[in-house]
Amino acid sequence: MLPKNVQIVMDTLLCAGYEVYAVGGCVRDRLLGKTPDDWDLTTSALPEETMRCFADLPQNLNGLKHGTVGVILYGSMLEITTYRIDGKYRDNRHPEKITYTASLKKDLARRDFTVNAIAMDRQERLIDPFGGCADIGRRLIRCVGKPKTRFREDALRILRGLRFASLPGFSLEKHTLDAANACAPLLSRIAVERVYTEVKKMLALPGAGDVMASTLPVFRAVFPTLSVTEDAWTLVCRRVKESGKNPELSFLCILEHTNIEQEMNALKMEKKRKKRLLTAYALRDTVWDGKRALARAMSEHGRDIILLLCRFQILTGRCDASWMTVAEDAARGCVSLSELAVNGQDLKAAGFRGQRIREVLECLLTAVIDGDCPNKKEALLAYCGGMKRTKRGSV
Repeated sequence: MLPKNVQIVMDTLLCAGYEVYAVGGCVRDRLLGKTPDDWDLTTSALPEETMRCFADLPQNLNGLKHGTVGVILYGSMLEITTYRIDGKYRDNRHPEKITYTASLKKDLARRDFTVNAIAMDRQERLIDPFGGCADIGRRLIRCVGKPKTRFREDALRILRGLRFASLPGFSLEKHTLDAANACAPLLSRIAVERVYTEVKKMLALPGAGDVMASTLPVFRAVFPTLSVTEDAWTLVCRRVKESGKNPELSFLCILEHTNIEQEMNALKMEKKRKKRLLTAYALRDTVWDGKRALARAMSEHGRDIILLLCRFQILTGRCDASWMTVAEDAARGCVSLSELAVNGQDLKAAGFRGQRIREVLECLLTAVIDGDCPNKKEALLAYCGGMKRTKRGSV
């Protein structure tokens, strides 16, 4: 059954004499047995007609120049777009103009992939002029019309296609794959934020490694400093496949073969992620002597960074797989001041003052990591009892 807000909006437009269909990703997800995150509708109503139909509801008009009216109902927004035909595309991304049409089929014909060119009416009947249902059954990502034309119109579709093909069991249709590789240089004209978002989403999917194996030209376009032979790329893709859908781990596997800092800056990667990856990369050849040494590294660099690094070292053959057990054991312990069973207030109550409190906390953390004292409040206070009169800096 369609969600209540979708039913109400569709019924309103139908009662006003307009056609209306659910379209795109929501229909695709329904056919894949998933619950759609959001619903997009397409209609024969012109934008101003849609606005009049929902004059009593809050509306978002940010997409009005594209024929889209956002209607807010039950706390969520439905985007309703008038049937349209796109004009010539500028900058391989945006159409110079759009033209409204009375034809649903013409609207579906402008879409990127057949699996996204399926419409569903109020009774949940499907309109599928381009064979999208069959392609979903075959788990195939295929362009609507000529693939090169679709990708030249909007080069971001190349990465969207790779992302869709990374879903479980999916693959790229041959002509679509060939066109993606041939048109890959056009990605240089796409905003890097959009490129990064698509790659990040792709690397979180189980089939990313398999798709990457056949699209090296695309990744050379995404990462201009990528320097890798086809055999080495095959190894990178295998490592991505084994990464457990961990985007940061997959990024490390790829970026190891690039000028890593230059590429992360070019993609405008988030500062926190960039710091984690750079730290892990800088420590990639470091080998620690057992659990305590790992715990000290976690205390210095952060638990998550060292766990990421250990996974990367295992994937790249720098460490044996059994090392992960040691790392996870170390990670379960106390590795930061905030995890100590005592805090600054406890030490203040015990008679410590000023900078000395921080110094004692750091000494206690070292004692816990080294196994000299359990991480229990009473034990820690007893352990630091003799430190009160110790001269600063000589604990």
